[in-house]
Amino acid sequence: DGAVSASKLLKGSVTAEALSESAVGFIADKVLTHKAEAIFGEVDSAGRVLRGGGYGVDRAGGAGAYVLKFRLPFTEKPVIIVTAQGYGVCYAPSHEVQLDSAVVRCLSDLLTAAPVETNLDFSFYAGVSHWAEQSVAG
Repeated sequence: DGAVSASKLLKGSVTAEALSESAVGFIADKVLTHKAEAIFGEVDSAGRVLRGGGYGVDRAGGAGAYVLKFRLPFTEKPVIIVTAQGYGVCYAPSHEVQLDSAVVRCLSDLLTAAPVETNLDFSFYAGVSHWAEQSVAG
């Protein structure tokens, strides 16, 4: 019986050697097809990394402007989600997102009538999903 079952897994009889070469290739292809790349972290208002890894931060010149520098470039332009950790808003303009970096801009209207560039702590998620296009049956 060539079926993979829970009891065979528990007994240790299902191994890479026991699977056919094509089955191992099929599984590896599915894992690689559905892999994701992601970096997330927290940055303080001075541009220092508080949490996370795989990135550094430079000031982009002027209040409320930061450049996230990814240590390893993404394979395609990542989606960037930014959340201000204070009263204000932080965002990453799509036209300023690259494979190896992203500009983050922060604004607040706490002390002014209109939003102005303001240094704020923020957290972010940068990621790419490699899920193959699949139709969804309804």
